[in-house]
Amino acid sequence: MDPKELPKAKEFKALRQAVRQGVDLDAIINEAFEGLKNDPEVYPIIKKLGLTNKEVRKHIGLLRDFQKDYHICADCPGLDDCPKDIPHYKITLEVRDGFLDRRFAPCPKMIALMQANSRYFIRDFPEEWLEKGLASVDLSQDRNPILVEMVSLAAGESKNWLYLTGKMGSGRSYLLACFSNDFSKNSELANAYCDTATLIDSLRGPSFEDKDKFDKQMARIEKCPLLVLDGFGDEYKSDFAFSTILFPILRERAKRGLLTCFSSDFSLAQIEEMYSAKLGRPRAHQLIELIRAKAKKERKLTGLPLYE
Repeated sequence: MDPKELPKAKEFKALRQAVRQGVDLDAIINEAFEGLKNDPEVYPIIKKLGLTNKEVRKHIGLLRDFQKDYHICADCPGLDDCPKDIPHYKITLEVRDGFLDRRFAPCPKMIALMQANSRYFIRDFPEEWLEKGLASVDLSQDRNPILVEMVSLAAGESKNWLYLTGKMGSGRSYLLACFSNDFSKNSELANAYCDTATLIDSLRGPSFEDKDKFDKQMARIEKCPLLVLDGFGDEYKSDFAFSTILFPILRERAKRGLLTCFSSDFSLAQIEEMYSAKLGRPRAHQLIELIRAKAKKERKLTGLPLYE
């Protein structure tokens, strides 16, 4: 059975059962009709279709389905909790050649979610954050300078990079996700919000096994308008990570003047010490000086958590 016929099939089943039980169908139709007429949101929509009272009664089952569907959408419990028989679709009504027809259209929230997802080719943050933007972040004394800088970056008024630190749970990742969502709305190309360790691990295999795939992935990361490296400093600090992936990406993005943002548990001075222990001080210093030259200033997020 076509899934779009499911509500209609359930309606007919209920009517057959009512007939078997000797229920007064006229009374049921009258009650449903009054329920429609007394619905201040749905009945005006029905009236715009130009249906007579007789036609409304004739199509009472279909119209009641529409009424139920309308109110579920009006009080949407969220995409994950959609209670409809056909989740993530909404019913629309139209009269064609004198016949009332119902159509199923994708839920606007689902369309918005798909559009938001399409703005990223890598998205290492929860789907529930996709609808969030900087407007959802409460202002506070410690956040205001960071938010001002982010607004400037999103508007293209600044070419600086952003290096954000703070204690675990301070909301760095959430704040950068909000910023990324706002930035990506005006971006012609998809962007990347990456967990740094996951990114490097995902490129390790192709770098040895599929050079063409590796080069394409690297080029996309190097050229996207926005790259966020979340959890910077948690990556395995090997010569491979530095020479083959991390430094080439950052060097190329710096050359192109492309926005790069970092969130980290560590200050740049601590990152330099960590990389020095693995690669030696000159190479660690090279990495940190590149970031400092572009980021200008480290931003520290303090205060209450932004997201729980």
